[in-house]
Amino acid sequence: DKGQLLVLTDDGQEKLLSAGEVSLTSW
Repeated sequence: DKGQLLVLTDDGQEKLLSAGEVSLTSW
């Protein structure tokens, strides 16, 4: 979906981030 990003957290779980949350995520 547009505006969403699926990432893997440090513990290996999948998390779906909205565009607003992505900007707050430290890579």
